[in-house]
Amino acid sequence: MKFIKFVIKNYKGIENITIDLTPSGAGIFSLIGLNESGKTSILEAISSFNPHLQDNDEEALYSNHEAKKFDPNKLIPKHKKSNFSEDIRIEATLELNDDDKERIIRSMENFQDGNYEIKNLSDTILIIQERKYEDSIYSTLVNRVGYNYDYKSKRVRKWTANQQLFGNTKELSNEIGNFIYNEIKKIIPKIAYYPTFIFNQPENIKITDNEDEPIHKIYTKAIENLAKSTNATLDIQKHIIDRALGSKDNEEALQATLDQMSGHLTETIFQQWTKILTGDFSNREIILKHEVKNEDVYIRFILKQGSDRYNFSERSLGFRWFFSFLLFTLYGSKYSEKNTLFILDEPASYLHAQAQQALLESFPKITEDGSQIIYSTHSHYLINPHWLDQAYIISNNAINSYGFDDKNFKPENTIISAIKYRKYVNDNPTKTTYFQPILDRLNITSSKLDLVRPSILTEGKSDYLILEYGIKVLLGKDDMSIIPMSGAHGFNGVIGLLKGWGIPFIACFDADKAGIRAKKNLIEQYFLNEERVLTLEDILPNSMKGCEISSLLSEEDKKMIKEYIGEEGKDEKSKIQLFFSEALAQNSNSFPFSEIFKKNIEAIYDCFYEKLNKQA
Repeated sequence: MKFIKFVIKNYKGIENITIDLTPSGAGIFSLIGLNESGKTSILEAISSFNPHLQDNDEEALYSNHEAKKFDPNKLIPKHKKSNFSEDIRIEATLELNDDDKERIIRSMENFQDGNYEIKNLSDTILIIQERKYEDSIYSTLVNRVGYNYDYKSKRVRKWTANQQLFGNTKELSNEIGNFIYNEIKKIIPKIAYYPTFIFNQPENIKITDNEDEPIHKIYTKAIENLAKSTNATLDIQKHIIDRALGSKDNEEALQATLDQMSGHLTETIFQQWTKILTGDFSNREIILKHEVKNEDVYIRFILKQGSDRYNFSERSLGFRWFFSFLLFTLYGSKYSEKNTLFILDEPASYLHAQAQQALLESFPKITEDGSQIIYSTHSHYLINPHWLDQAYIISNNAINSYGFDDKNFKPENTIISAIKYRKYVNDNPTKTTYFQPILDRLNITSSKLDLVRPSILTEGKSDYLILEYGIKVLLGKDDMSIIPMSGAHGFNGVIGLLKGWGIPFIACFDADKAGIRAKKNLIEQYFLNEERVLTLEDILPNSMKGCEISSLLSEEDKKMIKEYIGEEGKDEKSKIQLFFSEALAQNSNSFPFSEIFKKNIEAIYDCFYEKLNKQA
């Protein structure tokens, strides 16, 4: 079972947004936006979904917060606080696989002595949680659930179809429905929310009397689960706290418990670590130490590296972040289970560029078991071009394109939106600030070292992207550099260098009027052989007369690109440029290009190859 959609209404600055978790791809979804754009509000809202909450339940909506600290009145949208008599609503749609449905069907043996059968259980289930308010005061929680199934008594032949449970009525079918739902709840994926603050690991973790210290309580829960994972019979109250506060006769048993947990933690942490980071970790251990202060028990993590021992405060922020991340992934709260939805708020906050990339590469490993990840970021190092179908641009009407505008801020303007990346780009092509991290990730530039190889100089970025993709990715050729110039006048300096160094090169222009004129000027200015300056018409005289680079594509190719990028918004040239930016960043040759495009690229490559070799 997995989540496939969340709908959030009236939650803080969120009026009504949908987070669609399809297509699932690697099961990794990103929220990209400026600071204060509302990314955290969306993550909090999703993390608040808890199918086990009941009417008037005092349990916190947030999985990592204490019940008595939670105030549902703080969820009211700021501009509605004066008179809010609506609902704060979280809808979750989940998808059941065949194994899930088979398990639930078999469970009917435990309902009324197995007298009933069900079939045709729906593929999806909708769960709605509504917090109701009267005059800006929280009143109650209402749970509603919807799904379909057929049922019958084993004593009759007739099936009753299309039964739907929605609410808590007492009809027979709904008694069955309630039983089914209780079985469904057993396999609903857990939601593990990791706000940025939990990675600020305390030096000494207080595991006693920490009700008023949330960060210590969260780490204590991880230590509890570490103990259970080490040995199911271990209990930190009985085997650590009571022993630490008891007589000295308990010290040996206490140390044995901590040593056992240390060994298990070392093995599992560094087993995961080697999947994420390179390096030899064989001489490293993580040791748990205890300390008693004023009748309170504290636990400290120590890193042992060879003969040296380090407090975690002595290690880099990146190291500490990764340790906390793995600790909570493996042992966090009750979340060391399969099919978990991990929610990460700005996971790159403390990491340098290389570590961010390593973290990004670790995500598919975390989701191998069917788990999912939703994370927020404004770092281009945490953008994977292969997952752009699963990226949302988050914006807030209350901030400008430069970030939070405190001077002009008005609560009534706080309306958060979440729009799929490509739709946002199509609808808002000029608002590049909001999706700048993606543009930065897609902005592939040539290396200075490319100039020491036979080179193709292109007129602009579109020419570069299409030729680079076609030759390097589609044909798999890597025997020449393709270098974009900034328009027809950008060739001058580079040509001077290449001539001086004796490097073979070709300047390639579109076959339109501007390209023909630029070709003539370049030949005259540098006294170049016409073999070194070409237009697309020179290479493909039968099909490219007067044409730009986009004419290498067939109409079928252009249609495919439009379907991929989206119909609305950007002009055709911009869509083509964006498409090839993504395709090149993905290094993917799986797109269904026409034979026309492939043959055009082959002809261009053959021409370049021949003329560069003549110069060598």
